[in-house]
Amino acid sequence: MRIEEGMDAGAMLLQRAIPIAPEDDAGTLHDRLAELGASALADALRMLSRGEATWNLQDETRATRAPKLRDEDCRLELAGTPSRS
Repeated sequence: MRIEEGMDAGAMLLQRAIPIAPEDDAGTLHDRLAELGASALADALRMLSRGEATWNLQDETRATRAPKLRDEDCRLELAGTPSRS
């Protein structure tokens, strides 16, 4: 992705996606995304070196903002642990 001012504003060279399975956790998803990212980077570098790069503008109407996390958003209650409210 090319860096530009603005939210999701830079043109993209390459995009990849994978589904998140119900059995995925942070570890399995991390490992699958790491493999996908490495493969995508190799593909992008190959495209650039061959002069085959086609940059695609992002649709700015699809950019979203996540709300700022608050302290109460970061609380974790484990099963069987009484809550402290």
